[in-house]
Amino acid sequence: YDAYEEVVKAKHFLEKRYGGVVLTYAYPYSFITDGQIKYLQGTHIGARAGDDGQVMLKAEHNVDWYRIPSFVATTDTDIVTYKRMIEQAVEERAWVVLMIHAIEGIGSGYEPIPQEVLKGVLDEITKKNIWVAPFGEICAYWRAQKIVETAMRENKTENIVWNVPAFF
Repeated sequence: YDAYEEVVKAKHFLEKRYGGVVLTYAYPYSFITDGQIKYLQGTHIGARAGDDGQVMLKAEHNVDWYRIPSFVATTDTDIVTYKRMIEQAVEERAWVVLMIHAIEGIGSGYEPIPQEVLKGVLDEITKKNIWVAPFGEICAYWRAQKIVETAMRENKTENIVWNVPAFF
């Protein structure tokens, strides 16, 4: 097992192949090693982990950027479960990452979410006017927000010092 190859070389391969910048990582099978984290800290702004029992992330939480939990969507997860989660996230002003591997009838993948359930989730999100974006975009926004909040608390002046990762 070579964490460097899995993290850094894969990032460079994807960037070269698709012409974009890879800022985030998803652990294969949600399996996390110290080696992965070591290389991720120098090359990525965040990494999506699996469901550790706590998937609601609030602004006041200290975030481990390399173990951001996610709700693992499965074929059997019903719309009521998603609606409750969305309602809770709105009430608690929390972030929730949905890990959806596949959509039923579109290609193949682990635990495809039924199309009618996905449509119901999207309808619910639309009704509540919730911001939905790819993991990397939200991770970048949230990490930048945390940097600004920390700088404002620490400096209490108009001269804010930004402590951003070199690759940010």
